[in-house]
Amino acid sequence: MEIWQVNIDRNRSEVDGISTAIQGYTAALEGKGVRTRVVEFQGPILSVVAFAARSGLRAWREKPDCVHLHSVYRPGHVVLGFVLRLGRINYVVSPHSGLSVGSRSRQKRIKAVWIAAFERRLLRRSAGVGVLSPVEADDVAEICPPARTSVIGNSISEVTGARLPEPAPSRGPVLLSLSRFDVTQKGLDRLALLAGQLPEADVHVYGAPDHNDPEAIERLAAVAPPNFHLEEPIRGEAKWAALQRADYYVQLSRWEGLSLSVLEALAFGTPCLVSEYVARTLGPELASLVTVLPEDPVEAAQIVRGLAGRRAELVAEAARARDIVRRLFSVEAVADDLLALYA
Repeated sequence: MEIWQVNIDRNRSEVDGISTAIQGYTAALEGKGVRTRVVEFQGPILSVVAFAARSGLRAWREKPDCVHLHSVYRPGHVVLGFVLRLGRINYVVSPHSGLSVGSRSRQKRIKAVWIAAFERRLLRRSAGVGVLSPVEADDVAEICPPARTSVIGNSISEVTGARLPEPAPSRGPVLLSLSRFDVTQKGLDRLALLAGQLPEADVHVYGAPDHNDPEAIERLAAVAPPNFHLEEPIRGEAKWAALQRADYYVQLSRWEGLSLSVLEALAFGTPCLVSEYVARTLGPELASLVTVLPEDPVEAAQIVRGLAGRRAELVAEAARARDIVRRLFSVEAVADDLLALYA
């Protein structure tokens, strides 16, 4: 079997969750002996369309068993899907939260027209749609009821140097987030407001600028409290070291498919503070082992302060969450789900 993983876009952040997801899927499939080809391209619209058409013709010659298109609102993917259908080559689509209500509300009219003209047809004619959670399956069903969805979680990378956090000494909490600097989706404005209500805390967001409303992060940085820090992205051992230092990992996103950073934090054993939406995407088993913060920053700050007396309980919950994540989102588990989708 040969599978192509495709990510053709006009803009891409240095911290690209879709590229990371593709890396995880590729490693999972290659671990099962499946041949994979990663097809990625970034450029202006005409270059994107030309690259997609060439990729489709190449697929005619090489005959992959399936082509996996990652994300939506991609002109290149629409063109490639059309060429693949002409060549009778199967493709599947993963929206990566792009069809959520929150995502559709951004540039609402343009996206509504795009969905009606292109996206719905791409989904309907696909061999299957890979969704990250049942929440995302509902989003797809709202857009395209005939679409055949399968839940395929993100594959967590190997957690190195990991150990459960020890009970923290008596000091202000350290809150950590790993995120694109997309203020609206990732809820960075919510996090800054929370930091303002927790002057004793240090809040660190490691990431990179995003093409969605880049002026928003400049406005936020100008008014954020002094304990709210936007920093360069970190990877590998630096990421695990940051998780080790943190008292809590925090993700207050307004919408997500399934946050890979939350899964990695849980796999590491770091207690997690999340928005209600993020908790829903984790499923009931994991949702019961994270702390859901309300939108009101004053109320959220009171909850965070109250967690100090529950440190031992939080560490125990994090240990249970760690075992669940490593079971459900291991490379082996995700590979099996992917192969079932492709079959």
